[in-house]
Amino acid sequence: MTVLGQSLDCLDNGTAAWVGTIEDALTWAFQVEKAGRGGVAQRIGPAGYRSAWGGIAQWAALGVAVDCAGSAVQAGEGGHDAAAWIAERVAALPGDVAALVVDHARAGTRPVLCEAMPVMVAVMDQRGKPAVVYSDVARRKPSYCPVRLHPLPEARAFARATWVMWWDAMALLAIQVGADMVAVEREPWAGIGGGEKSY
Repeated sequence: MTVLGQSLDCLDNGTAAWVGTIEDALTWAFQVEKAGRGGVAQRIGPAGYRSAWGGIAQWAALGVAVDCAGSAVQAGEGGHDAAAWIAERVAALPGDVAALVVDHARAGTRPVLCEAMPVMVAVMDQRGKPAVVYSDVARRKPSYCPVRLHPLPEARAFARATWVMWWDAMALLAIQVGADMVAVEREPWAGIGGGEKSY
């Protein structure tokens, strides 16, 4: 069968093979065909964030907890049988991983890597000026200006862990769906900055 110029070949053992990348297959299934809405995707975590990982990721991205009363996941019905078949493969993943894959497939994106080298930036006070620590507060004798790393090492570690989790899920789904793997490395940051591996 041909889907958007791609081929989903049904094999004798009940499996199928997608001609193209796994990203194309997932984007088609979840973005174009709206697979899993009202069915498979409801098993991807509770309503609202759809998973604990989704809530943590949203909090990390926005810096606040977002009140998600209700869920868009529960609206509508999926269309194509092949899309539903792909959605079932995704739903078989652990909840947090499935939610990550579905979120990026629907958005047509990949997890963001925070690969800027950390730099020291001044800590700002409530007026938006560099904070100053005084050795003698009464005489206002400045001692130093506090600094911090930006981006935070924790943010880089979080982004990298998200990337690896997404990549591993894509590799597994590529095998199950019979699609080509995405043309990106599992750890694209390896070797950046003279061979260092992590911060």
